[in-house]
Amino acid sequence: EEERKEEERREEERRDEEQREEERKEEERRDEEQKAEERKEEERREAELREKQREEELRNEEERKEAELREALRKEEERKEEERREAELREELRREEVRKEEERQEEARRELREEERKEEERREQERRERELREEERKEEARREEERREEELKEQEQREEERKEEERREEEQREEELRNEEERKEAELREALRKEEERKEEERREEERRDEEQREEERKEEERRDEEQKAEERKEEERREAELREELR
Repeated sequence: EEERKEEERREEERRDEEQREEERKEEERRDEEQKAEERKEEERREAELREKQREEELRNEEERKEAELREALRKEEERKEEERREAELREELRREEVRKEEERQEEARRELREEERKEEERREQERRERELREEERKEEARREEERREEELKEQEQREEERKEEERREEEQREEELRNEEERKEAELREALRKEEERKEEERREEERRDEEQREEERKEEERRDEEQKAEERKEEERREAELREELR
């Protein structure tokens, strides 16, 4: 009986020990899950920070472009004062603006490719870390991997949405550039049309002055003819008077 009671006591202690071991493992599993959640939250905050930095860079780039555009418009106003070389200078400046815009677009595309490469390296690093944790955690890591794959899909979807948004913004910037170019061309055509009208007005004014001068010359010629005719009439009347006197 004593041996049986001792055996039951040891069995009870063993079960207590197993229960404490299970509780310890459960606590470690919860700690791992909490750490995983904290890492996920940290990665999300880092992604948000990078997105805010990218938006700030885009705003700065947009402000720089607007400043450059205002500067180009100011220079365009100054060029209008240079009538003799305005056509050549406008064309040269337009080609320069197109070249600079192409360089800026190429720089933006290079930056975008660099960001995508870094993002790909970061995802690759995360994948290697996930694989390592999968080997260490086995079944728990399998569930963690499934959850992360879902997050990766969402992240890729967000990346696709971001790329689509950037593409729309790029198309909008190109449309604005085309509109600006068309406006400049319209202003140039309007300036040329006004110049043609001014020259036509000057030509008509010149013709009008020529016509007035010819009219003045014609009137002067008529006046001299009238004076000559009047002199001739007076001379004729004088000779007639002398003749009558002689006859009388």
